[in-house]
Amino acid sequence: MDRNNAINVLETIDRMRPPYVEWRVAQAKKLAAAHATTEREELRAMIDSFARTLGDVETSEAAAVVEGMELGRIAMPFWSELATAIRSAVMDDRHGRRTAERSEREKSPRYKCLHCQDSGAVKVYYPPFVEWVRPRFEAYQSSGFPLMWFEDSTAEWYSRLARSEVKGPAEISVACCCSGGNARMYQRQVDAMRETRGTAKPKRAAHVGVWNPDRQPLSTGLPEEELAKWYGGRAAYEWTPSEGEYDARFN
Repeated sequence: MDRNNAINVLETIDRMRPPYVEWRVAQAKKLAAAHATTEREELRAMIDSFARTLGDVETSEAAAVVEGMELGRIAMPFWSELATAIRSAVMDDRHGRRTAERSEREKSPRYKCLHCQDSGAVKVYYPPFVEWVRPRFEAYQSSGFPLMWFEDSTAEWYSRLARSEVKGPAEISVACCCSGGNARMYQRQVDAMRETRGTAKPKRAAHVGVWNPDRQPLSTGLPEEELAKWYGGRAAYEWTPSEGEYDARFN
């Protein structure tokens, strides 16, 4: 707060509590007599001191404190302690807000992996579905997306899946590729499943594969944004995987 703003705050208080003006004038007379100066010089020095005390206080913060005094929420200080009281109230308020913000941050969950949120698994779009839905997605980008376009598209895909026309669901859960504890456990399960595939005692895994971010777009419930970003940097292509080719290509 600069000197002019400090004067504005002081004038607001003077109008709210006229005795402050009377005290300041009387004090200036005493100091002028003691220092062999003028009352005007002493009044200026008192205002300068008021401004320096509130130098690191924002005008809006001081105004809020003065309003609290006017409404009786904050006790009115003795005249000579006015600036210090305003600054102390502002510092207390800042401390309270910082404490509250810190508490909120501490309550918020902290994840090592923002993709799986340390669960160890993510949902991805099945790449053949991504290519199959691309023409209608791009058409809707030009004409406007119907309200249930994605739900209708996945329903059609699952009808094709039921008729064995396609080999996988539109969206599928896979182990995350991060180094978190749960992800590593799922990754080991996938490795064991692949190593024992075709043997007398094949092992099972909680997920069919491990997420490959370069080949499998992440699905978080925002298909328009996710697919637009995915298609934006990739050319369209036609691909019908043969048996086992999906695993070899995307896992």
